[in-house]
Amino acid sequence: VIKKEADKITSQRAVTKLQSNLRIVSEDLRGSRQSVTNSEAEKIVSQRTILRLQNNLRNVFEELDDLTTRLLNKTDKLQVAEQKVIELTKSMNDQKQDKETSLAKLDQLDKENKDLENQLRSNEIELELLKTSIETERNKHESAMEWLHVRCTEMESELKRYKDAHFNLLLKLDSVHNYSKISIEESALVDKTFIDQRLEDERAKEEHLAEETTYVINKFTSAKDRHEVIKSFKRRIEKESCSSPANNQISPDNDSGIEYDTTVSHTYCDIK
Repeated sequence: VIKKEADKITSQRAVTKLQSNLRIVSEDLRGSRQSVTNSEAEKIVSQRTILRLQNNLRNVFEELDDLTTRLLNKTDKLQVAEQKVIELTKSMNDQKQDKETSLAKLDQLDKENKDLENQLRSNEIELELLKTSIETERNKHESAMEWLHVRCTEMESELKRYKDAHFNLLLKLDSVHNYSKISIEESALVDKTFIDQRLEDERAKEEHLAEETTYVINKFTSAKDRHEVIKSFKRRIEKESCSSPANNQISPDNDSGIEYDTTVSHTYCDIK
C-alpha cells in the first residue's frame, strides 16, 4: 500500500511536470508567432518551429494520457488492495471471536472434568464403604451359619435324647398297665401320677423343641424343604402320640427319626 501511494505521488508529480512543460511550450509558441517576420526564411523557420512545438505538444498529451491511464489502473489496484485489507481484518476478527469461544468451551470442559474427578473420588469412597459393609455382613453371615450348624447338631442330639426318653417312658407305662399285682387305686396314686407328670414334662419339652425347630426351618430353609421337615416331624409326633400300651409292641420310630435327621442335614447343606 505504501509503495502504491508512492507511485501515485510520483505519477502526480510527472503530470505536474508535463503540464509545466506544456505551458512553457505554449509560451514559446506564442513568442514564436509574435516574432515571425515578413521574411520567407523566418516564416519557414517559424513554421518548422511551430511543427516541432506541435509535435512536442502532441507527445506531451500522449504521455499525459498514458500517465492518467496508469494512475487509474493503480487506483483500481489500490481499491482492490483496500478491499482485501478489509476482508483480512474481518477474518482476523472472526478468528479472534472463534478463539475466545474455544477458550470459553475449554474452561467449561475443565470445570466438567474437575466435577467428574470429584464424583469419581466420591464413588471410590462409597465403593470402599460398600466393600467394608459387605465384609461385615459376610462375617455376620458366617457366624450365623456356624451358630445354625451348632444349633442343628444340638437339636438333633436333644431330639434323639427326648425320643429315647419317651420310648423308655412308654415301656415303663406299658409295664405298669400289665403289672397285675398292684391295685388300680395304688397305680392311680403312685405310678400313674408319676408317669402322667413325666409324660406331661416330655410333651412340653417336645413342644418347645418343635417350636424352635419350626423357627429355624421357617428362617433358614426353602419352602419345599420346610414342608418336608414339618410333615416328617408331625408324622413322628402322631405315631408317638397314637402308640398304646395295650398293643404290647412299642418300638422307636426309627424311620421318622432318620427322615427328620436327613432332612435337617439336607436343609443345613442347602443353607450353607
